[in-house]
Amino acid sequence: MKEIYQIHEAIFNNAPDGILLADIENKKFYAGNKMICQMLGYSLEEIKNLGVTDIHPQEDLPYVVEQFEKLSREEAVTARDIAVKRKDRSIFYADINSVLITLSGKPYIAGIFRDITERKRVEEEVRSLKRQIEFILGVTKTALDIIDSKFNIQYIDPWWQKRYGDPTGRKCYEYFMGRSGACPSCGIPKALETKTANVTEELLVKEGNRPIQVTTIPFQNAEGEWLVAEVKVDITERKKAEAKLKEREKELETKSQSLEEANIALKVMLKRRNEDKKELEERILLNVKELVIPYLDKLKVTAIDERQKNYTNILESNLNDIISPFSHKLSAMFLEFTPAEIQIANLLRQGKTSKEIAELFHCASRTIAFHRNNIRKKLGLKNKKINLKSYLLSLQKG
Repeated sequence: MKEIYQIHEAIFNNAPDGILLADIENKKFYAGNKMICQMLGYSLEEIKNLGVTDIHPQEDLPYVVEQFEKLSREEAVTARDIAVKRKDRSIFYADINSVLITLSGKPYIAGIFRDITERKRVEEEVRSLKRQIEFILGVTKTALDIIDSKFNIQYIDPWWQKRYGDPTGRKCYEYFMGRSGACPSCGIPKALETKTANVTEELLVKEGNRPIQVTTIPFQNAEGEWLVAEVKVDITERKKAEAKLKEREKELETKSQSLEEANIALKVMLKRRNEDKKELEERILLNVKELVIPYLDKLKVTAIDERQKNYTNILESNLNDIISPFSHKLSAMFLEFTPAEIQIANLLRQGKTSKEIAELFHCASRTIAFHRNNIRKKLGLKNKKINLKSYLLSLQKG
């Protein structure tokens, strides 16, 4: 008898689960094993001073007491996912299997505590992840299913089940595509053969022949069976965008060809314009040299006074400016000049003095000096030791 007691005591103290013995009448603990001491953080003596209601949160007490009292009518009670309060006030969760036992003719309850805190945490993480996946699948209208090697649907996400019911056990090609046999472009056989994922595009009959992209991913379940997970994504909008893009590309190609033709025509027009411009310049040059200059030469040898000679020289010089490349540059440089300043600049370039220019303009020399100062200022020569005549001549050389 002593040997049997020792065996029972060894089993009790070394059990992997926590064990508490409670007096059924006063709901106080009578004994506990080493594991329950570790779980609760109390010594065995401290546990003997506790009652059932001391190790559970206040909000759970009605349920705990109900289960405790239920044992007076039944031989065993199992309470799952019960919050248990440690000595440091922290909480862990346990499944508690309780049975009625009799010691020395008195009824006790033996509660066996199995800590499920980690399992509960993992399960909650799985549930949370599942909710997130289901939400994403619902928002993106993406279908997730699992198919076996015989094309039977093993699982389909809740979003699709809500729309079309539970197709578990049905053939995927029958349910999704309305076919009596496997689809020619099905990626399942290839995925199972190569053990690699592949991507195909199909028309989903279940969704009104909407185009979908199917990613087929092979994997092994816990029993070692090879299955495939299919992720179906609606690509209707993408296909529409691709069609619009192709149409736009054709339009741009047509416009590009039209622009190219217009560009060729414009180049021809510009070439013709440059040729016309060159022809016009050559005609003006020829006319001035043949119809104007000869008469100026004849005028210079006639009986004219000194002033008339000066006018003739100026006229000849200005004509040369007009028919020389310098005239274009001079005009560009003198855009901000007044007409009087342009005339004075031309005379200065020809070597005329301020006095000579004043006589030609019938004005005082100080007036010409005023214009010379403005010319230097507009050419950026003010306060610079640069000869105005030399600068004007350099423009002709440039």
